[in-house]
Amino acid sequence: MPDANVTIDDIIVEGDKVATRWTLTGTHKGELRGKHVASDASPTYKKVTTWAITIDRIVGGKFVE
Repeated sequence: MPDANVTIDDIIVEGDKVATRWTLTGTHKGELRGKHVASDASPTYKKVTTWAITIDRIVGGKFVE
């Protein structure tokens, strides 16, 4: 996805934990991590949107988990 874009939707901090909700958008134009993201080996050239929530733990200003 050469036009991939990540948007941070929310960040919530409580104690030493940080929860981040983010959205990724882009166009399927080839392989992702060496594997095709569609069942067809050819790029679809379709827009893709996915979201995720990550939870990290920070100690001393560094990500530890």
